[in-house]
Amino acid sequence: MPALIAPALRQNQRSDDIKPLCPRHYVMMIFPAQKYGGTSVDTSETTGDHHWACPVHGCPQNYAPSLGYFAIEKSLDYWHVTGSSSLRIIRNTIQVICAHESDNVMFLETCEAEGKIQNFRCPQSDCKKTVRIPADGSPVCWLVEGFWAVTARQVAAILKRR
Repeated sequence: MPALIAPALRQNQRSDDIKPLCPRHYVMMIFPAQKYGGTSVDTSETTGDHHWACPVHGCPQNYAPSLGYFAIEKSLDYWHVTGSSSLRIIRNTIQVICAHESDNVMFLETCEAEGKIQNFRCPQSDCKKTVRIPADGSPVCWLVEGFWAVTARQVAAILKRR
């Protein structure tokens, strides 16, 4: 089966630098998820790529720097048509994006005021950006200050190569 989860960590990402909290239970997630087997899906069906899983029994929450927070579920539609099992990834409705080219979805680092404010941090070890957002906010993709400036620099670099 091809890789389903996330690519291996980039050179400037170390797993011990990333300590995501589960957005439902506010407990530290386990890395690598496959060794723990904490997802509600049989992890023998996933690949050996790197992501974190909530340790609370039955919680489907996972985190990967390239995907952000997501759940892994069995795809019953596929089973009914083909008779084979498959998985689907359902991304959470709130994602916080940093300004890096890839692997830039921030993780929930801490909560304040009885869980009403969530503090997200960039997974890149050389980036110190953080964002504070309300925990009960609407589904949205938050962009870190400077996100569009980095994109503009990338466009300028591409145009310069031509």
